[in-house]
Amino acid sequence: MKSCSANSHSHNLNINMYSFKELLNLFQLDYNISVEDLKRAKTVVLRMHPDKSRLPPNYFLFYKKAFEIVVEYYNNQTKTSKDVPTTEQIYNPLNPTDKRTEETVHKAIHEMGKDRFNHTFNTLFETNMKKPVQDHNEWFKKHDPLYQFDDISTASGIATAVETIKKSTASLVKYNGVETMKSAGPTYGNLYDDDDDAAGEGSHGYIASDPFSKLKFDDLRKVHKDQTVFAVSERDYEKVPKFASIDQLQRERGSLNIKHIDRSESEKILVEQEEALKQRMAAKQHAETLRTMEYAEKNKSVMATFFTLKN
Repeated sequence: MKSCSANSHSHNLNINMYSFKELLNLFQLDYNISVEDLKRAKTVVLRMHPDKSRLPPNYFLFYKKAFEIVVEYYNNQTKTSKDVPTTEQIYNPLNPTDKRTEETVHKAIHEMGKDRFNHTFNTLFETNMKKPVQDHNEWFKKHDPLYQFDDISTASGIATAVETIKKSTASLVKYNGVETMKSAGPTYGNLYDDDDDAAGEGSHGYIASDPFSKLKFDDLRKVHKDQTVFAVSERDYEKVPKFASIDQLQRERGSLNIKHIDRSESEKILVEQEEALKQRMAAKQHAETLRTMEYAEKNKSVMATFFTLKN
């Protein structure tokens, strides 16, 4: 458990400060959870009860909430192994409200009057709404050029300016190695490492069409801002080894010690990629769970406003 920065002898009991992997570590679990693992984790939660652990109730509530998140993850992972019901299923909301609560809210709104309701609604909206990132598309609203070159009147000056842009662009591109190409539908390619950005704000990912589709489209920011000029120049060509003949090229390639991976190693790579994807999806699911909990608290705050309104 994390220590509180304000007091080294206390612990951080804010569930929002923990990643999903850290919650699994609380119960000594990995991403492949079984029913027996859940039973052991539940035993840990029961041991944290104030009557048994002699700790403040906050510890028990923290472990209980962490256990609920782990159980939700397990239920989502085992959905494919469950029998499909043949009867019509009734939708049960995650945070249901009873009929009495709805009637109380409707009555409070009806008694408020139009002006007071508009003022209350605007206040609640500004307080609880998700604030958009103001500078996310700020580049699109600006009229200032990305690159400024003065007194370019010759072909050599234009070539020098383009070369400068290529150098600047090449220094900003992050190399992520060989990545899998996705097809069959629009793709969302992450040029930069923004997988940890759970909210997707400030993301540098690009939306593009299927590379084999007839209708081609690309991200506006990619075409008109980040990759306006391809970062490939004559200097890159000069760094490539040159060969005088095909025989010289073949001898050079034959001298390279290239080891082809066998079947077992390739299967191992696929398993590692699948596990990495599983962990990323678990982290995203955990972020959505925390966001759902945050929205539930906001909903309670909004409902409490109508319960406390008086004429």
